[in-house]
Order: sequence, then structure tokens, then C-alpha cells
Amino acid sequence: MIEAGKDMNIAFDIKMLPAPSEDGTIQIPSTAIKPSKEAKEQLKKEHEILEKKPNIDPTKIESDAELKDAINFIMADAKNGWEKIKNAIQFYRSYLSAKANKSDKKEEELAALNKKSNLELLDEIKNVIHNCPIVLSGIGRAMGTFTGSTKSPIVAFCMLKSSATNRKTGECELSDNEVADYTRAIITWVNELSIENYTTRIAEHEKNLAILKKDAKKNAEGIKDVEGKIESCKNSIAHCKEIIDMLTNASTDTV
Repeated sequence: MIEAGKDMNIAFDIKMLPAPSEDGTIQIPSTAIKPSKEAKEQLKKEHEILEKKPNIDPTKIESDAELKDAINFIMADAKNGWEKIKNAIQFYRSYLSAKANKSDKKEEELAALNKKSNLELLDEIKNVIHNCPIVLSGIGRAMGTFTGSTKSPIVAFCMLKSSATNRKTGECELSDNEVADYTRAIITWVNELSIENYTTRIAEHEKNLAILKKDAKKNAEGIKDVEGKIESCKNSIAHCKEIIDMLTNASTDTV
């Protein structure tokens, strides 16, 4: 639990945790959760998106920046993981439809849009909003964390399916195959962003290392520390790639 918390940018105050119940589970009180600086920054960005209240009329989007703001707002405003994804896809499809209706090649573009699956649109949305706070601090982060720590997408699959299930009727909006497809897409997105983040960190560390090596004897300890950070980032990148490979080239053991 503590290790999983690190991946989600939160820490637990052990002193605040209650004793496990008879079945071994622990109910974690909110007072025992300490978000990291990074998590706080991501949550702050999400609150800023909600406060901004951008234009969310798909027929009146004038630029890529407006489109990005609108999708981020729609995702931040939704209640749960699946609702965030579903609403974003519906909005983006409406936006593309409105855009096609204004085109000289209206019929051709509308026909092409109708052939696109929701998963294909989600992949396009990923390129529009890219490093969005919702993916990094919300359900996407949690799904990626548990997949990495358990070496299996099963927990992530259950999390997404739960968020797509009506609490009153017990019916899920998605088939199991659809849940699996969206789970794969979200976790891949999270890990691709993580690889970019670690790659950026390596570049920053290497700049510092170059400076330190100008006086290697004096900065021996600092050099060792920075080299350790670089190695840690490289190991994390390898781990992310391993997860992506597991999802895209799943063996029967993973299934």
C-alpha cells in the first residue's frame, strides 16, 4: 500500500492508520493521506480548469487551445473515471461533426467520422490534451499504478468497469471487451506520459552532471547522487515500457 501510494504521489501517516479488520483490510481515513507536492499541483490545475469555465459549445470552438480547454473542463467536471472518458469522446465527436458540416467536403468528412470508433477518437483526444491533470492525478494514475505494482491489468479493469456500472441496477454501460480496450488505452497513455517525464528528468540531471564533473574530485558525492537519479529514471522508463508491452503483446499468463 505504501509503495502504491508513492506511485500515486501520496503518502500515508502510519500513526493515523487504524488496525486491520478481521479479514485483513484497512479503512484509510482521509486524515492519514498526505498528497505530495506534485499531486497538489495537479489538483490545483484541475481546480483552475473548473474555475476557468471555458466555452464548451462544440459548434463554437475556434482554435486548438479552446478545444483543449473545453475537453479538459468536461473531463474535470465529470463525477467518475468512465464518465470523464465518455463525455470527452461525445464532445469531441460533436466538435468534429460541427467542423465537418462547415467543410467543402462535408459528406466525405462526415462519412469518415462515422467510421471512427470511440477508441480511435480517444487516441486523438490524447494528442489534443496530452499531459492533462485528469489523467495524471485521477483514475488514470491509479489504474497505471496498480497495473505496474501487480504486473496485471485486472485491478485497473475492475476499477474502470466499476465506474461504468450503474449502482442501482448493477448494469455496466460497457461490454467486458470494451472495458479491456479502454483500460489498455488509458494505462498506455499514463505510461507514455511517464516516459516523457522521466526522459525530461534525465536531460536535466545530465546537465547538472556535466557541471559537477568540471570539478569531479570536489563534487564526487554530488556526482554519485545525480548518477543514481539518472539510473533510477532509466529503470522507471524500462518499467513503463514493460507495462505497455504487457498490454499490447499480452501473453496467456497475463490474460
